[in-house]
Amino acid sequence: MEAGLLLLTCGQKGNVIRFLYPLTIPTDQFRQGLAILTQALQENAA
Repeated sequence: MEAGLLLLTCGQKGNVIRFLYPLTIPTDQFRQGLAILTQALQENAA
């Protein structure tokens, strides 16, 4: 939420990320969300 993205985890071990976005999301917003997620994953993988 800190970075402006809200996701849910699921799966038996909570290791699955669920993307919850409307089917009518504008392409630029979808790409922005993916960029935020990519950045967060890179920061936490280091």
